[in-house]
Formats: sequence, structure tokens, C-alpha cells
Amino acid sequence: MKTPDIEGPHGQAWKFDMEKIAKKRNKPHAGLADWCIKASWAHPFWHSYSLSLIHLRPVSGLPVPIIHLPGATHEMFLFALDPTWEMKLDERPPILNPVNFVAQFIERDDKSAIKRIEQSVIEIVHGELSPDTDFMQHWIHRYGASNVKGDPAKAGETIVKIEHKDGSTTELVIDPASLDKKPKP
Repeated sequence: MKTPDIEGPHGQAWKFDMEKIAKKRNKPHAGLADWCIKASWAHPFWHSYSLSLIHLRPVSGLPVPIIHLPGATHEMFLFALDPTWEMKLDERPPILNPVNFVAQFIERDDKSAIKRIEQSVIEIVHGELSPDTDFMQHWIHRYGASNVKGDPAKAGETIVKIEHKDGSTTELVIDPASLDKKPKP
């Protein structure tokens, strides 16, 4: 396995080879950065995530970008990856749906947007930012809520409905992790 591009006390991260992936797919792309992040501390059932960045400029051969945030220049995507996938950095990994987080944001140029994404990667491998959906408020704080459906204050909330033998139900609401709550690697 390739040496990680970024390593911290709680994870490792590798850059996907975006040009090889695009060449294999024989399609144009707007990709600027794509990271495979191993952060097994973040969830008990999957260990790796993809954090991707695209620009929102028109690209010949691609649909015109849909802008949710007026003036948005970039969009980021955070996915959990299928835990059975054998890491190959020259192919698109199988993702778990739904997406963990998506947001559009405004940056002065591609270099600044790439640096912003890389900072999030560093925070994940250092155990300071969780890629899990319970910590969606932390992602909203960094990137905004442009693509969040419903009430952004409830983003990351988990609702568990328990059906009892007598036919009654109990609803357990687990609030999203607040900005005050730090991840526990």
C-alpha cells in the first residue's frame, strides 16, 4: 500500500489519482481534490471516507452545475466508503448512501478551496473532526448549510423508532453533536 499523503495519530489519508480515474471513465470532470481517509475511530461499522472537491464552473461535456448558494464557486462531498472495498487509489470507490455531507461554498480560487479541504483532512486524521453524520453541525460550521434539506439546526439528528409488542411505539431522538462536543477518537 502507498504511504499516506497525510498521517495523524488517529488516521491516514491518501489522494486519489483523479487523472487516472477520469482517463478510465473517459469523461470530463470538475474535480480538484479527492481524498481517501481512513478514520476507523469515527464509526463502528465502516472505517474509510471519501472527501471530494469540485469547482462549479461550466465544463464542456458535463451538465451545467446547479447552484444552491448564490455565488458558490466550489462544492464538497463527504461519503462513507464500503468497508469491503480494497483501497485502490486509481478507481472510484464504492460509496455508502446517503451522502454524509454536501455543501457549496465560496473561495477566491481553486488553490484556496483545495487548502480548505486539506485542512479538514488533517483535522480528521488528528481526531479533531469526525466524518460521521452525528457531527454534521461541525461540517456546517466549516462549509455552510447550502445543501442541507430541512432545518439545518437539526442536521445530524438521529431518530430511532421502537415498535413494542403491544403495538405502541417509542421515539428516541438523539440530538446532533453540538459544536461544543468534540469527537472521541
